[in-house]
Amino acid sequence: MTFSRVRRACGVFAVVCISAFVTQSASVAAPTAYHVKDGTWFGCDTKDRFYKIMSFDKVAFRKAAISAIEAGNCTLFRAGQTVYLGDVPILGGVIQLRREGETEEYWTNREAISTK
Repeated sequence: MTFSRVRRACGVFAVVCISAFVTQSASVAAPTAYHVKDGTWFGCDTKDRFYKIMSFDKVAFRKAAISAIEAGNCTLFRAGQTVYLGDVPILGGVIQLRREGETEEYWTNREAISTK
């Protein structure tokens, strides 16, 4: 009898833990929406690519940015677009964003967004 009660208590405890986990996961799943500030903001799929292209002079930047956008490695964020944060490093001036309804994430300047 005692073993049966312990087993039942463990089962109830497991159900409670799973329920709490599911509830917590659902509340965390609602990310904060941001919008892109005025202007056009350049972003790339990797931090390294973003930093490299941003380090070029104006003429080289334009060529590299166009090539990377055509290849699908980079993008332009336009004013007013709704975006969500991916990765936000504590240090550095870049953040990772994705557009509403999309799964691709891009690195861009931290100043590109404001809260909605």
